[in-house]
Amino acid sequence: MIGGEPLTSPEPNPRPQLHYAPPLPLHRRRAAARLLIGFAIVVALLIFSRRLPLLSRRARLLYWQHQCAQYQLPDKTTVLDLPTPGLAPPGLVLVAPPWQKFYNYLSPPGMQSDGTPFLGELVSHTGVHRLVAVDLHRNKVIDYSASSNGKWLTLVSCDSRVFELGTFFHDPREDLLCDRGGALIESDKPLRIFAGSTDPADPSHFSFDVQSGDESSHVDGWLTDGNNIKLEYHPQQFPTPPARAPASSP
Repeated sequence: MIGGEPLTSPEPNPRPQLHYAPPLPLHRRRAAARLLIGFAIVVALLIFSRRLPLLSRRARLLYWQHQCAQYQLPDKTTVLDLPTPGLAPPGLVLVAPPWQKFYNYLSPPGMQSDGTPFLGELVSHTGVHRLVAVDLHRNKVIDYSASSNGKWLTLVSCDSRVFELGTFFHDPREDLLCDRGGALIESDKPLRIFAGSTDPADPSHFSFDVQSGDESSHVDGWLTDGNNIKLEYHPQQFPTPPARAPASSP
């Protein structure tokens, strides 16, 4: 109290009043929503258009990967025929068409091959799935024609490639660090190599046959637990059965 008058606290300042703008009319709100949706669609199309070539390429890769995994030729289909030892051109070379398409898309401009005796999906004993391709290469012809035996020797190598299967999220990947194995076929006679297949009793194993003159042999291959390829060439001779004598006339 000062001078007989009671002390009074000053009145607080009144809170300022917020004045909101009136809501937009309904037709203008709808127009703004359509504008926002249109902008979002344009942005999405721009992002998609930039990724479209990648998605299109991956879709083609996955399609041909599936075709390779399911590839199977009829039994005894010839994939390489060298009827004449030496420098003469081959009589037939069959490279699996799905394999050519797949590898052209994955690693242009593709690869060289003198035949595909095996192409398919293998499963190791640990359950790992891999796409495996084996290609033939007639890499050397040795001339022994001036020597005492007077023969040519043809060398054909069996070279494998191993791929981790691709998905929608990543491309198939070639395993360049694995041991891809190798086998060398030697022949101084007409040579024919046939298409092989996966072993129904062992999905990690495949084989294909080789015929050199009258001698028959085969190549075995396995996808090991370390995701390597093991190839083994097994020469084995099967004698040609004697020709039957013509039936005598009565």
